[in-house]
Amino acid sequence: GGLWPHVKSARFSQDDRHVVTASRDGTARIWDTSSGSMTHVLRHGTATGRPTATVKSASFSQDGRRVVTASSDGAARIWDTSLGSMTHELRHSGGWVWSARFSQDGRSVVTGGDDGTARIWNASSGEMTQSHSHGWQIIMSARLSPDGRRVVSCGEERAVIGFADIRRGSLHVWDASNGETTWSLGDGRLLQEARFSQDGLRVTTYDQHGSAYIWDVKTGQRLWPKTLPIE
Repeated sequence: GGLWPHVKSARFSQDDRHVVTASRDGTARIWDTSSGSMTHVLRHGTATGRPTATVKSASFSQDGRRVVTASSDGAARIWDTSLGSMTHELRHSGGWVWSARFSQDGRSVVTGGDDGTARIWNASSGEMTQSHSHGWQIIMSARLSPDGRRVVSCGEERAVIGFADIRRGSLHVWDASNGETTWSLGDGRLLQEARFSQDGLRVTTYDQHGSAYIWDVKTGQRLWPKTLPIE
């Protein structure tokens, strides 16, 4: 079957047997990669068949048994992939949830949204276990380290002063157990995404100008600048 228009993301399961897509039509859809058939439709904020929410992203847990989605109605949701049913709703205080990802062990989910917070949730109970604030900034991306001890989150702040649209970005690395900042940067880069290396010792980021960076997790020192061509 063909994909619906306005797909926002598409990701494989760890075993490559399935793909989950997120769409502006208010759904995430799970597909069998062997047959190309759709196995489940995960409906978000739909009333009388009409979508009232955009699904920004969808991704599998490591074991493929669950999917977590982020959407424009202020919530992330955890779904059972065998049944296609929602198990937990993880609600922020308003606006979009831009990012939602499982931890590597599948025990936690980390989310980031318009309300300026990145939050950690227990994936089994749906309870929030920790929260970290970027102030007035929108959290575009939040990821747990492979060992689950740290979170990296990046955000952006927008303000209109006179005729100027002022945008500032920041990068935070923080402790998952208490929410305290290990280090942060706020040098104006509008970072689109941040993630840990597999050993958890470095963070990589990229910004809206096509520049990528690698940072030391413990010190915040920039280890590797690289500018990529924009086409």
